[in-house]
Amino acid sequence: MFRAAAIVTLSVMCGSCDTLYSVSASGRTDALLGQTCVLETLRSESAVHSALAREHGTIAVELNIPESVISGPEDYPHPVIGVYMRKDRDGPCEIELTMLSVNRRPSAGYEAYIQKVLDELRNRIIERCGSS
Repeated sequence: MFRAAAIVTLSVMCGSCDTLYSVSASGRTDALLGQTCVLETLRSESAVHSALAREHGTIAVELNIPESVISGPEDYPHPVIGVYMRKDRDGPCEIELTMLSVNRRPSAGYEAYIQKVLDELRNRIIERCGSS
């Protein structure tokens, strides 16, 4: 859904010779996720360095990665992820957290850590902001 659109957009922008790697977590809730609640939730998490609202309801989040997880130059200490929310008229509210990396495949341990963090952030957002 959102990730596919982001990957297509980046593919066009980056050119056909660039390789994209992504890590993402998505979920649904029947409640409308308010951007203010999502921002406050993200900012309260120790894994989050900063979070700010962007245009069209998206949120940019800079993560804190422990030094013990970083094993090479392809692993960033503060990767940026995008948080995308969408509510269809009669359907559930969808949220997706995605980290994209261009031409740099993260190490397996780093990628696993990012996946764990994204899953935890998604669950925390739905828990705190998704209650009707």
